Amino acid sequence: MEKIKKFSRVIRAASQIVFWGVVALMAVVFLMLILPKNVLLSFFGDNARLTILELDVPLSQLDVIPKTVVGMMLVFAFFPFLFGLHHFIRLFRLYEQGKIFSGENIAQFRIMGWVLILYFPLSVSIDILKFLLYAHLNQRMNIVLNFSSKNFGYLIVGVAVLLIARIMAEAKKLQDEQDLIL
Repeated sequence: MEKIKKFSRVIRAASQIVFWGVVALMAVVFLMLILPKNVLLSFFGDNARLTILELDVPLSQLDVIPKTVVGMMLVFAFFPFLFGLHHFIRLFRLYEQGKIFSGENIAQFRIMGWVLILYFPLSVSIDILKFLLYAHLNQRMNIVLNFSSKNFGYLIVGVAVLLIARIMAEAKKLQDEQDLIL
């Protein structure tokens, strides 16, 4: 049990570093989005580009509409990630406390599963926003959505996590029944 607690502490700490790193990165990008275009160009230069979420936009073309679209894309991409990562951190905090098969753990798995499932339409929305942004900037972009797309991966993994949560809930029920018998 001590090995599980120690390993959980390491995973939780690494996840917290990732969490706060992503928050800091988002803060920097949102700061760039609220700054006027001339300030960005004077700071980064005329040839600078914003490259994030597989999006590559020249800073010189960032007016109000592209900034709004990029901001929406960031929210759609990173908020569910941070929400899911928060619950991942909570799960490993429970493991640190020695709670391996508890109702709280099962709840964390369910939340993470639903986050992944709900991320599927958000990831498709990000691709659509990216397409609209490139169209607004008169740049060419092809969107290909197929069953090998990463978007469907979120859906499949989310369903798998929910199935694991269901199996864990049934196992907990059996364990609780067995504890009552003994």
